[in-house]
Amino acid sequence: MFIARAETRNFDFMAAGNTAEQALDALRCGWIRHAEATGATIPVDEIIEDAWVGEINPGMCIFERDFVLCDQGGE
Repeated sequence: MFIARAETRNFDFMAAGNTAEQALDALRCGWIRHAEATGATIPVDEIIEDAWVGEINPGMCIFERDFVLCDQGGE
C-alpha cells in the first residue's frame, strides 16, 4: 500500500492507494473537494508536486516521513 501526504499551513492531508499513482489521485480528489468546500486557493498541482509518497507494509510505522520497522507487537 502507498501513502500520499501533503501539508498546508493549516491542514495535513493523507491518502492511500494500491499504487503511488492511486494514492496521489486520492489526495488530488481530497484537495479538490476541500478547496470547493472552503475556498482554499492553493492549486491542486502545487499540492501534488509537494506531496510525499511512500510504500507502507504491515508492521511499519511512519514518523516524520521516515519509516520505522516494528515487530508484530508494535515495539
